[in-house]
Amino acid sequence: MSSTHALNLSISLAYIRRKLRSRKWNPVVRGLAEAPTLNEIT
Repeated sequence: MSSTHALNLSISLAYIRRKLRSRKWNPVVRGLAEAPTLNEIT
């Protein structure tokens, strides 16, 4: 996986987290949104 793809994924996750935080989602979806990013896993 290229570093550019990983960076785009991290940005996408940050965007999704903001979207989820602005709404009332169920705990499962919130938990997935708060899961570690790719950079934190590798």
